[in-house]
Amino acid sequence: MPRVVDVRVPQDLWPRRADWRGKVVAVHATPGSRVSEGDPLAEVEIEKAVLVLESPVSGVVVEVSVTVGDEVGPGDVVARIEVPG
Repeated sequence: MPRVVDVRVPQDLWPRRADWRGKVVAVHATPGSRVSEGDPLAEVEIEKAVLVLESPVSGVVVEVSVTVGDEVGPGDVVARIEVPG
């Protein structure tokens, strides 16, 4: 049976600053697309850096929860990936 993995914005970027927010500047994944572990799913601009959110698993993207311009924070779901059982 397949399982679904939530891909989230990391919570531990700035341990002393849990209230940070970032802006989605690129989305590389689309529902139905196949991804491999390490493939870029989205890019989030945080202060003066761009964080590339990579797929932690190989599978099929079943949902993309963000679009360019969205504001995201620690723990927000960016995408959901179905992994074969």
